[in-house]
Formats: sequence, structure tokens, C-alpha cells
Amino acid sequence: MPTPISPDIQKLDHLLSSTEKKIAMLAPSFVVDFEYPKIITILRHLGFDKIVETTFGAKIVNECYKEFLSKNQSKSYISSPCPTLVALVENKYPQYKENLMPFVSPMVAMGKVLKTHFPGYKVVFIGPCLTKKLEAKKFPQVIDIVITFSELQQYLNNKNLRNIESNLEEKFDSLSTEATKIYPLDGGMTESMPADDLGCKDKIKIVNGLQNELKILSNFGTESQKFRFFDCLSCPGGCIGGPGMISKEPTQTKIQKVRNYLYQTTKEKDKWEEGKSEDTTGISFESNFN
Repeated sequence: MPTPISPDIQKLDHLLSSTEKKIAMLAPSFVVDFEYPKIITILRHLGFDKIVETTFGAKIVNECYKEFLSKNQSKSYISSPCPTLVALVENKYPQYKENLMPFVSPMVAMGKVLKTHFPGYKVVFIGPCLTKKLEAKKFPQVIDIVITFSELQQYLNNKNLRNIESNLEEKFDSLSTEATKIYPLDGGMTESMPADDLGCKDKIKIVNGLQNELKILSNFGTESQKFRFFDCLSCPGGCIGGPGMISKEPTQTKIQKVRNYLYQTTKEKDKWEEGKSEDTTGISFESNFN
């Protein structure tokens, strides 16, 4: 039997068949499942007008975190880019909503920048996470469609585009950055934002996997006495273990692919239009979980 087409893939197909301007926003974990820069060529053939990474959105979130943590040192805080973790706190541990970092995720931050710089464009986020679909519904004016890497693969197979010839000169269209390419890795946020900059060196706890998050939250009164910042991702190994990933490779292999991509693109940095602070002028990245 053919694999059923998801409602979001149907929305994508309708969008790509329309005359509307559209942007594909790739989560940096894409390099685990798709060849770079071939995926950019493929997405252009599908009909996207612009293809960008989410990395600048992650850099924006880092900057928000650094400033906030330096000014708020009276209690402990939990990172909030992972919508699964946020939903866990909201639904099972609502007493700790005030401990969630009060900022949007990199996906939403990048979406806000794109909607500001490219008004009228539809934004399609492509990543490894199912709960991003639920998060996007909270920001309908920012993210228009969310599809997973596995959904994209299904769509490409139906269009016979997986074997298209790559253009090695392809590049993302705008607003990239380097360090946050490791964001999808366990502890990637902290690594891309040195502890000295957070103002809580030796007080950071990296938490990987839903069961470990549950342990932390069930003992948060004690844990918050030992740590000021909890860098949390709900999937094993980080976002590279998300349910929307295609690859079944060992976690270490996935990690190496992300790090190789960072190394490769750092060497070709002159290809990118680096995102700058002035690109965010007038945009609010705050979020209220209360």
C-alpha cells in the first residue's frame, strides 16, 4: 500500500503549485538526512524562491539568553527552544513555567526575521521534530507549514527528485551564521554560547532525553539549587534523534555529520550573507509561558 500523504504535505503541494512566494527554512540537522549543497538545488527545483537555514534564529536566541541570564541571577532557568520540553513543563509541571526562558525558539525567531525582511512570503519549516507542528500553530503569522525530513523524503520520492544533479555552487540565500550549526546536538546551545558568556560558568546542566528531563523536573527544587541553567533537548542525542529524522545511523555518526558540516561551511564562509544584529531591529523575540 502507498504511504498516506499527510495534511502538511498536501498543504505544501498546494503552496508549491501556487504563484505565492515561498521560503524553505531548514533545521541545521538536515545534513544528517540530506546531502549538502544538493538539498538546496532540490528545493529550488521544487519551486521555493528562497532557501535559508535556521542558524541565524539560533544566534538570536543565544543573544537573548546571554542578556537575560546576566540580568536575572536570582533563580534557575530552563532552555525553551524544544517544544516537547516546553509542553512537558506546561502540562505536567506548570509550577515551573516561570523558570522557562521567556523567548521564542530559533524556528520562530528566524520566521519573524524572514516575515519582516520578505513580507508576503510563505515560510515552510523543514526539520526533525513533530512537536514543531504544534508550536507553529501558536505562531500562525510566522510559520505557515511545518514538515519533517521524512515527510520531505516521501514528497521528493513522489516527485522523482531525489536523484537530481547537484549544483556545487549552491548557497543559502541569506542570514546564516556558523557556530549555531551545532544547535541540534546534545549541549549544542551551550557549546555555541560559551559558559562565560552566560554568566553562570560551572552552573550549567545539559539534559538529554525525555526521561532525564522528567528526573530533573521531578526534583527541580533540589536541582535548581545546584544549577542556574538547564540546557534541555528531549530526543536522544538532541534534535538529531528526532522522530522526523530519516537516518537510523548511530548517534555518533549523526554527530560527526553535523560537525563535518560546520567545518566545511566555516572554510567557505565568504559564500554566506552573515546575519547581523541590525537585521532584528524592531522585532520582539519574547515569549510568555505564564
